[in-house]
Amino acid sequence: MHRITCEKFVKATPETVFQVARDIQRYVEHMGNIESVKVIHDDGMTRITEWVAKLPMLERELHWLEKDVWDVTSLTCEFEMVEGDMDHYSGRWSFERHGDGTLMKLTISYEYQVPLIGQLLQKLIEKVVRDNADSILNAVKEASEK
Repeated sequence: MHRITCEKFVKATPETVFQVARDIQRYVEHMGNIESVKVIHDDGMTRITEWVAKLPMLERELHWLEKDVWDVTSLTCEFEMVEGDMDHYSGRWSFERHGDGTLMKLTISYEYQVPLIGQLLQKLIEKVVRDNADSILNAVKEASEK
């Protein structure tokens, strides 16, 4: 299992950053390999989304359904793949008060095995996951600080 953690300081309240982060469809264009995100279900706390991502280096498209639980009390989001092409995908966002702003942290655990050549590509897959995580944090930061 692979795991990455990315952090970003935002000059806005944790509540503001949390609300901006919940609006995933608004800034998905900042995530290079993500083709689309569609909300299937949203009851205000639990959201099911359908994702499509491209992995050009493998000439593949990944599809998955993701369950996100947005906890407004703790200002966290726990997410996990409930169905899809990866072997495992889950993680956690947190939005903590830090000085005059918010420390936004995104941790992702994932496993994606590609038969025969998988080991050779693990570093490249890690780069794609990290780049997308950084992109989403940057987009949330920019939107929150407006």
